[in-house]
Amino acid sequence: MRKAEGGTEFTYTVLGSVPVPIVRWRWTFTPDRSGTLLAQTWQLLEADRALGST
Repeated sequence: MRKAEGGTEFTYTVLGSVPVPIVRWRWTFTPDRSGTLLAQTWQLLEADRALGST
């Protein structure tokens, strides 16, 4: 198993019912003494009618 290199990340965007970006998911990888730390975040970019009001 390899440790992550500093600053490594994986990001993707989800499109809504109309092809407009609505959510961005992001994972970042940071080396740690014994392995790799993983952080997951998401950001709501645009409301979508298909998601409802909640």
